[in-house]
Amino acid sequence: MNPNTYTTVINTAKAGGELYANIYEAQKGFGDTLARSGILADLRTVNSVDLSGNEWNPGFTLDGTFNGGIYGIGVDRTKLNYECIFFNKNIAEQYGLGDFYELVKTKQWTFETFFNISQEVYLKSNRRIYGMFTYSQQKTGEFVFANDSSPLVIQNDKVIFNYQDPKHLRALDFVQQYSEMGAINLSKFEHIKEINPNQDFTDGNCLFFTAWSNLAVMDFSRSMQDDYGILPFPIGPDASDYKGILCDSYYSGLANDDPAIEDAGMILVAIATRTNVPIAEIDRQMAPYLRDQESLEMLHLLMTSDISMIPGTRCLKDDYYEKVIPDIVLGKQTPKQALDAVAKAVQAEVDEFYMN
Repeated sequence: MNPNTYTTVINTAKAGGELYANIYEAQKGFGDTLARSGILADLRTVNSVDLSGNEWNPGFTLDGTFNGGIYGIGVDRTKLNYECIFFNKNIAEQYGLGDFYELVKTKQWTFETFFNISQEVYLKSNRRIYGMFTYSQQKTGEFVFANDSSPLVIQNDKVIFNYQDPKHLRALDFVQQYSEMGAINLSKFEHIKEINPNQDFTDGNCLFFTAWSNLAVMDFSRSMQDDYGILPFPIGPDASDYKGILCDSYYSGLANDDPAIEDAGMILVAIATRTNVPIAEIDRQMAPYLRDQESLEMLHLLMTSDISMIPGTRCLKDDYYEKVIPDIVLGKQTPKQALDAVAKAVQAEVDEFYMN
């Protein structure tokens, strides 16, 4: 399949009433319904998909793994909704904080650098400007992915809560140390559901803001007077490069009763791993909402970096994102204490969702 023409070929077939290939697309977090129904095939049994021979993204594979089988896969670098860190360019310039883009390009944009810059602006502004705020409490936990870890992983064909991973713990230790330094407005963080968190950034009350890149489209491009830029999450101490952290996407599977399943598998491989929206198209879509060329270059970097897919949002929501992360940021428990306290409950939810 030609990656430059596949959409035209498929759309032409659809317009003519032809079923080009029997492929299901499921939103992340809802594949369990299709897997339980028996509609989807276990892709380990489809030779043309070649699970071992293609570089399938582990995050997509994990969210398509149910009852030990793999029912969905996908590597789609065309999605624009990447987790990122917005920064206020006016504040950075006012306090002489340096060229953040150059730090990224030279791989000096690390957890330590992020910490030091946040502390610097907090102290130089007499504690008036905080280092960071966030769209939601969950976003603060995404430093875990930047440190080459994940809350969930696959072991022996089962999805497990990865709470004992040292890289996971070190990332959350960093989050707690950052909070203890004073560069997060903890009063607002604790009551984040009762306020408009975006306004903290647009009003110039913080230097950095963790969110997804589409927030530039949805809000900042029209409501923010100060200039802003986009950066990847910094490189963690256990990571060697930046991560393209996808907060939401889709994965694809094949119909279990399709007599032409091997042919459909070949098309699935082509769509999932060998097609991309050209960079020029991404620029066309995003340029009107960003304030500089460098931010587009940061999006290019995210799209071409190793992708981490945020897994298991539904089964992690209550205990991990709404208990563990806030308790760590607010200093109620150490990361190890917080993770140990919910480990059994989270694993039970994971077992239920992924049919372990």
